[in-house]
Amino acid sequence: MKTESLKELIDLCRAGQCSVSMEACQTGIVANITANRGHVSLQTSVYLDANDKEIAEKLQTAIHRVQ
Repeated sequence: MKTESLKELIDLCRAGQCSVSMEACQTGIVANITANRGHVSLQTSVYLDANDKEIAEKLQTAIHRVQ
């Protein structure tokens, strides 16, 4: 994994004020996105297929869902 990719992920979490945990499998990644606002906690998950060309957009959409 490239350092630039990790920095982009950190920046994405900062901008979205959320945390992202990722679980890698042979065919892709399951990303669990969580955001806490006071007494409200929002969580969503998204499967990111390794062959999908729009995985970055799918991750960003999932982050926007919890904002």
